[in-house]
Amino acid sequence: LEESLKAYEDARNLGLQLENTFWVATTSCNVGLVLLAMERIDAAAPYLEEADRMFRRGGKLLFALVSQAGLLACSALEEDSETVLTNFEEIQASIQQRGVVEMDLAMCLQLTGRIMARREFYGVAAIILTAALQQWDRLGLADHRDRCRRDLESAGVTVER
Repeated sequence: LEESLKAYEDARNLGLQLENTFWVATTSCNVGLVLLAMERIDAAAPYLEEADRMFRRGGKLLFALVSQAGLLACSALEEDSETVLTNFEEIQASIQQRGVVEMDLAMCLQLTGRIMARREFYGVAAIILTAALQQWDRLGLADHRDRCRRDLESAGVTVER
């Protein structure tokens, strides 16, 4: 992993020299998402923050939704449940307004829900996991959907099959 992160930094610097900020933002976001998937959440945050800044600056708001969802997962470790819920509601409103269905969004939402359940914020966890389940349903990815259902059931929600 450390070698891969070093290679990313070299590529990032080249991208910045070439003024290809969209490529840098996309790559930063992907590195952050990989770290999130590995549940190395503290390590993921700086990459997702950089991606979010660059996406927003470049007007790539649909891409920024993914970085924002990743940052939501990062914030779930420390923020109070009301802050996480408020941030989630903003992301969810954008998702619904634009009709976005995206695997990375589903993964980030599911991770956020899991973290909130671990912290025993079951109500917030259920709301966020339900949104993740909707994404997995729309994507038609049964294995991920089933894992998300189990996460919901762990948070105390009965899910119809």
